[in-house]
Amino acid sequence: KENGDYIRSRQGQRVARKEIEKWLGFNLPIGCVVHHEDSDCNNNVLINLFIFPSQSEHIKYHHAKRNGEAVLPYKELHELPDKLQEWFNV
Repeated sequence: KENGDYIRSRQGQRVARKEIEKWLGFNLPIGCVVHHEDSDCNNNVLINLFIFPSQSEHIKYHHAKRNGEAVLPYKELHELPDKLQEWFNV
């Protein structure tokens, strides 16, 4: 899409990714998807951001969320490095 919502959304994803990477101290592996739990792509506060190992896992989460069955891949940000190790051996 070329409308303003798409461009804003993509920019929010880029900013969110940089925020997570700054906190981690290294770049996220290719394929990771940054998720905004409150659905606001402009809210890049770390407690609002979650990482999924792939777009397919991210989509599964959204489908489960609609059914009230969603479970985030981790509960606290400090768990993210262990999850990345589990998913990607980084």
